[in-house]
Amino acid sequence: MRRGWLLLVVLSLMLAGCGSGPPVRLFPPELSLAELRYDDQGAVAVLRLRSFSTVPVRVKRVSGHLELGPAGLRVPVALQPDLLVAATSVELLEVAFNPDAEQRALLESTTANRRALDYRIEAEVASSEPQTRFEIEYSSSLAPAPGLPGVLR
Repeated sequence: MRRGWLLLVVLSLMLAGCGSGPPVRLFPPELSLAELRYDDQGAVAVLRLRSFSTVPVRVKRVSGHLELGPAGLRVPVALQPDLLVAATSVELLEVAFNPDAEQRALLESTTANRRALDYRIEAEVASSEPQTRFEIEYSSSLAPAPGLPGVLR
């Protein structure tokens, strides 16, 4: 009789080990601007891609634009990073661009006057694993980094 109970307990534990694991939840990522730096050679916008999903996501494409300042000066965003973003983690993406005269004047006046620079991101993030697309809109501001000329964070 004891062997029957022991066998039943062992089989129950083995069956419990075959469970499906934690639930798979796929949430839209957050795309924000972590840093903007510029010099005589050009500018780089460092985008912060934050995943809230419970599974890894392979990001194939990020496309859209970044609007700077009250005039909404546009910087195109077109990346194909083929980047595996781990569950609930953050990755940084860089967008290099050559600011036009109006954009450069905005960046220089922002840092010279030590004031915040408002920005807005409108983009689509497309992934291949799992295959899906997310429309992202995000607004915030950056401030000049003390002691780092030409850097806003």
